[in-house]
Amino acid sequence: GYSPNDLKVSANFYNSFDAGDFRKAAYFNGTVMSSSWPDGMANGQKYVRIHLFEPEEAYLILAESYYRNGETALALTTLNNFKSFRGAVEKPGLTGTALLDEIISERRKEFFCNTDKRWLDLKRYKNVKIARKLRFFNKDYTINVEPGDHHYALPIPIVELQENPDIKPNEGWEIIVF
Repeated sequence: GYSPNDLKVSANFYNSFDAGDFRKAAYFNGTVMSSSWPDGMANGQKYVRIHLFEPEEAYLILAESYYRNGETALALTTLNNFKSFRGAVEKPGLTGTALLDEIISERRKEFFCNTDKRWLDLKRYKNVKIARKLRFFNKDYTINVEPGDHHYALPIPIVELQENPDIKPNEGWEIIVF
């Protein structure tokens, strides 16, 4: 498929990128998503790529694992090395939650257009409330997903439940029959 183009992003998120951060030029045209850099087609849309694992993710996982294992100096060095690859400003002297917050911020910036990684991060960090209005089969729904909410785990399809009686539905989900 193709990525949407000319979508606005929040000023807060846009401004979280340093002026020299290469991703800022790659992702945005002003405060909207860029639709032609680096490999846009004639009509301006980009191909959507699927990567199961990326080296960028390995760097950020390494930085976070150092942090969570109490090796904050290695976490900071790894994070700043990663930021230097992006033309972003290094952050010397970060410790404690400020260091973890910076690692999380870099994950958000790096995987900005990768909804799967962002969704998993929101689930894992349990620190964001999501509110959405949806229309599904001509019915309106308002969904509020609190940190740690059962909506972060998907319902198990009924066919799976029927074929394996040992599987239990994920907590909070009723069996859905279409």
